[in-house]
Amino acid sequence: VTELDYTAPNVKNPSLIGDQQRRFDEVLKKHEAIMISSGNALPPPAYGVVCDIDVQEHAPIKQRARRIPLRHLQRLYELLKVLLKAGLIAFSDSPWASPIVIVLKTNGQDIRLCIDYKMVNAVTAIMEYASGQRPVDRAGELPVVLLVGCCKRLLGNHDDDA
Repeated sequence: VTELDYTAPNVKNPSLIGDQQRRFDEVLKKHEAIMISSGNALPPPAYGVVCDIDVQEHAPIKQRARRIPLRHLQRLYELLKVLLKAGLIAFSDSPWASPIVIVLKTNGQDIRLCIDYKMVNAVTAIMEYASGQRPVDRAGELPVVLLVGCCKRLLGNHDDDA
């Protein structure tokens, strides 16, 4: 885990005016515990949280890994090392397995690690919640979605979607 660089281009935003950047930096610093490596916001590991997914008694789906383009292998290796060290991923021998998908970030250099859950989603029952909204239980941590909404309001963007 590296220290967050608040002067990095992916943190500084030229469209922020006045003291908006300073206030934005303060919000980031306040919630620095959920940030890792150069402004990549990742949630902390959720130990003790149980996630039940109803797959309607379907047999486990185990897909083969896909080939990773050689140009992404080094970046993938570095990203996996960071995620393993942070405890956000772990080795597994589960009967369920879905392939990873590498997506380039907008800067054209960094990669985003995604998982292809299409086959799992096809057998997953839609979950209904009494309140109509998905419950949020992050063991006292501020969810990233709420953090973004907080930043938007702090910076003067009062969208109802925030």
